Amino acid sequence: MFIEIDTIFNKIDLTFSRFRNYINKNSIVIFALAFAALCTYGFELFNFNITIDEEIHASYPGIVSDWVPMGRWGMYLLNRLLFPHTTVIPFVPLFFGLVFHVGAILLMLSAWNVKLIKDQILVGFIGITFPTMAYMYSFSIINYGIGFGYFCIGLSLFVYAKNNNRARFVSILPAALAIAIYPGFIPALVSAFLIFLINKWIGKKNISKDEIFDVSGIIIGAIILYFIIHKSINLIVTVPLTYNVSQYFNIDHLLNDFSSVLIKTLGTAKQAYLGEKTIYAISITSLTYLLGLSLIGLGINLFGLKTSSINKTILALLSVSLLFLPFAAGLLMRGIIQPRFMLALPIVCMGIILLGINKNRLFQVALVLFSTLVFIQFITATNHLFASSHLALQSDRLVASQLIERIESAKAEVGTTNVNYLEVVGYYSRPSTLLIPKTGTIGASFFEWDQGNIYRVVAFLRTLGYEDLVPLPVERRIKLIDLANSMPVWPEKGSVKIIEDIVLVKFGPYSYRQKLLLCQPVSSQAIVRDSDFCK
Repeated sequence: MFIEIDTIFNKIDLTFSRFRNYINKNSIVIFALAFAALCTYGFELFNFNITIDEEIHASYPGIVSDWVPMGRWGMYLLNRLLFPHTTVIPFVPLFFGLVFHVGAILLMLSAWNVKLIKDQILVGFIGITFPTMAYMYSFSIINYGIGFGYFCIGLSLFVYAKNNNRARFVSILPAALAIAIYPGFIPALVSAFLIFLINKWIGKKNISKDEIFDVSGIIIGAIILYFIIHKSINLIVTVPLTYNVSQYFNIDHLLNDFSSVLIKTLGTAKQAYLGEKTIYAISITSLTYLLGLSLIGLGINLFGLKTSSINKTILALLSVSLLFLPFAAGLLMRGIIQPRFMLALPIVCMGIILLGINKNRLFQVALVLFSTLVFIQFITATNHLFASSHLALQSDRLVASQLIERIESAKAEVGTTNVNYLEVVGYYSRPSTLLIPKTGTIGASFFEWDQGNIYRVVAFLRTLGYEDLVPLPVERRIKLIDLANSMPVWPEKGSVKIIEDIVLVKFGPYSYRQKLLLCQPVSSQAIVRDSDFCK
């Protein structure tokens, strides 16, 4: 018994010793990546911000069980283990996410066999500073999970790369956990393994069929394991389905209009690789030159291989498919993929740059110069996005303060305090500006999201301490349509009215989604509205 305990402690000591040696050996790279993370995410790290959906989570007293019916049981486990009280807090969730993210990049660099310090920094900086990460890291309810998901991908790849026997199939476990945290990690997982294979085959000048089967088995096995656990949880624990991820996917649209969907998907890929403002809020032209230069380097590396033309062609096709992977989900989403879903994009760009590195001195100088420009513009773009999110929140707080004041004034005018419900007509639309660009969830207003979602408005008012009102039931909202249509629009006088125990606020005409809700049957009894309103 004592011998076994001594053996365990010896193994623990050996593990810590190896970890300490790794830190000492790679201290420069670790410090560089940490510094890059601080420059990129420092503003968001040390400021408290609330993003779309967080106004709802802010009222949750503890663990968010909704992760389970969404198929994200890995996110539920993380929430339960790390943040059992609330995640709508500053610093801590993002700090955890960034630590895991840096760890993920270190694992990938090791698995990809990147040995030179300058190459590790060059490739690692791309992965840690990529601006699309701002779209995920702005959510404190999930950012720590995103960082951990990347870590699981890195760990899965590392376990596979460092083992030559059956032990490499242990990599299925962290891969399945990454998918359970966020299914959007599947393209990122495939990308990381594909980069490993291409890089290894270029070095060995040969393509191994066995490795193709092994890697395919690990990815497929991880997906199967994820579904088995997901279905098992659904059988054991009955959780009401409050959210269905399948609403984003439309296979019928793909089959009926394949060319249109493909063109839209490729159009999004073009915007991302050309560094366009629609993705990054500012134009990052240097990204195009860096990727172009890397692809030229990759072509030179492939052309110089002493292998068969078939092998060269396969490697070239795999490299091209690698570029498409971050946007593959767009084929199932009508060709529209939001920047926050492009989790594979940073990994793919890391891989393209890695595969394009060659020994030509002039090429290396050009690569470093363009990389430096890209890093600066990446950091600038990310901070610009975070600033937009922060300023949008301040603007919404101002609107909310004005709205609360108008509500209290309206209550005083009619001499009542018995007001319990809120109804909002239309939505408050703030135009996109250079200072507060609107792209994805960044820069969006709580008063316009979902075209005027009363539940979001009420939840946001509660974050300001105004908890007097609840959303008006749909059955009662219908009775206010005629009155609402006759009211002036915010912020004009009369745009806020008290009707019995209801506050009626008009930001604009009824939106499409509001009409859709009011024209639907409620409690199995069809609501008959005039045809003009329900068009």
